[in-house]
Amino acid sequence: MRLVALAVAVSVVVTASTLLRAHERITTTVTWDREVSAIVKARCLTCHREGGSAPMSFATWAQARPWARAIRHEVMARRMPIWHAARGYGDFANDPSLSPFEIALVVAWVDGGAPRSFVPKGSPATRLPGPPEVPLVAEPGGEWARPNARQITLPCGDHAAPRGRLLGLRPELREHGSARVLATLADGRKESLGWFIDFDPKSPTTYWLRAPLDFGPGARIRIAPVASASWLLETAVAPSTCRAVLFFDSASAR
Repeated sequence: MRLVALAVAVSVVVTASTLLRAHERITTTVTWDREVSAIVKARCLTCHREGGSAPMSFATWAQARPWARAIRHEVMARRMPIWHAARGYGDFANDPSLSPFEIALVVAWVDGGAPRSFVPKGSPATRLPGPPEVPLVAEPGGEWARPNARQITLPCGDHAAPRGRLLGLRPELREHGSARVLATLADGRKESLGWFIDFDPKSPTTYWLRAPLDFGPGARIRIAPVASASWLLETAVAPSTCRAVLFFDSASAR
């Protein structure tokens, strides 16, 4: 009997929520078709698609609309898209993070009723179904494959840097591990190559430098595990899984 009562209560809540959404009014000119779908395609669809790593798909307005409030919360908190490189430590060409303008568009869309296409302000958010939606397709990731890149794996620690032009790097750490990677060039200049946090072994990421870095004679590279990400405390004892795969231009000197 209790299970039946609980089921009825859940049904009432879901129905009420649906009715509230149906009676929301449009207060924005930002639409899924014109602005938001392009952001989702470029930033979210790698995971949020059928067969992707995320539990829900955002490939159509109908799929994304029930999650609109959650999407707003996650992008405002900068928890989505997932990106395990701390801001301010390194500059990466494949960073999927939303720009402030993109965040503002998503927030305006959600707060304004999350319309699929343009309707006059004040109209109900839910209208009769139009033509079937064509699901969005994720942007191809081939430009980041770098098939000709030369790979060198270094364990955590301080090393003489391999000669050549560094294109990117992929940390390989224990689960939820963190590490900083710092380069010291021959002239003494230091370059932060990244601070990588909360490592997920199920989805390792290669971070491609926006500006490749040339390593000449005398350059060094330090891969330092971080014991406490909040205080950036490096530890002298490297975990058993602590290394970085470096990707160099295959045409550069070895």
